[in-house]
Amino acid sequence: MASMDDIAQSLHGIEAAIKASSGVATEEPDDDAGDHLVLTITPYVSATDGANAFGYYFDDAADGEDRLPFTPRALRASDDAFRRAVGAVAARYAADAARSILATILDGWPFEFVAFQEAGDDFFFTLRPTTPLARAEREAAAAAVRGGGDTWDCGDFGDLRADSAEPPGFAEFFRARFSDPANVWIRLTLCDPMASLEPE
Repeated sequence: MASMDDIAQSLHGIEAAIKASSGVATEEPDDDAGDHLVLTITPYVSATDGANAFGYYFDDAADGEDRLPFTPRALRASDDAFRRAVGAVAARYAADAARSILATILDGWPFEFVAFQEAGDDFFFTLRPTTPLARAEREAAAAAVRGGGDTWDCGDFGDLRADSAEPPGFAEFFRARFSDPANVWIRLTLCDPMASLEPE
């Protein structure tokens, strides 16, 4: 007489055979992913105050592919006061609004925000998948960040102005950095062709 273990093994084999014969590929969750993933983005900042302009969004001569001179870190290290102020504002916004930023750029993906860090020229968003995620799905999420910027808030995502109401306290920080804050327009671009989403 067959034991319960024998019956369970037999049923498992039958189920596997049915899946194989159906031609439906099944993908296992990404075992390498662990509990946390890190989304790495090199941001690009453009800005204008009416008299000065830099970054490809406001300067047609700027190279949109050359990101390193236009990161918040690089701008804060500039000899130009306007660039330093813009770099400080962009970094402050990213840190204060990191949770809502992640919710926007990965809208529809099963991720929960854990932490944000700026290190060097890069932004690091630590997140936790809320459902098991296959490696191909992880790569698809990264691809959405690499090329999906035009769809984020109908393309308006990343526009920072003096009247910004989010996050709390950001508008006051913004206005304190510029002599004529009403004319300042900053564009923080997080659509990075080299963005990656890897296990922590």
